[in-house]
Amino acid sequence: MKFIAILFLAAFATLIGSASSLPAQVARPGKKSDLAINERQKYQEDIESRLREIRERIETLKAKAARQGQEAQKELDQQLPELKRKYDAAQKKYEKLKNSSQDAWQNMKTGIDAAVNDLQAAYNRAALHFK
Repeated sequence: MKFIAILFLAAFATLIGSASSLPAQVARPGKKSDLAINERQKYQEDIESRLREIRERIETLKAKAARQGQEAQKELDQQLPELKRKYDAAQKKYEKLKNSSQDAWQNMKTGIDAAVNDLQAAYNRAALHFK
């Protein structure tokens, strides 16, 4: 009889031990959402960095054109409206991303990437004249 009682207590302790690890297992799905939040945050930081870098390059290009004289300034002035339009479009999409839900941001990535890449291509075309 003692043997059965000891076996019962051991089995009960095992059940209690596995039940105490249950909250850790339940918390794991949260880890996935934490990973998604980290992925989103890294993506936002990357887009913000790319936009800032392009904006700084545009400002550098303006200064370079001003140093090269009136003809260079005139050439850049023709390119600036397109650059501004594309920068504003990319910035607007980025702002929408920042304000979107956790589920919606993944769907927005393609549009933001396209807008930033389009802006980069427009900058590259403008910069060709000033190398």
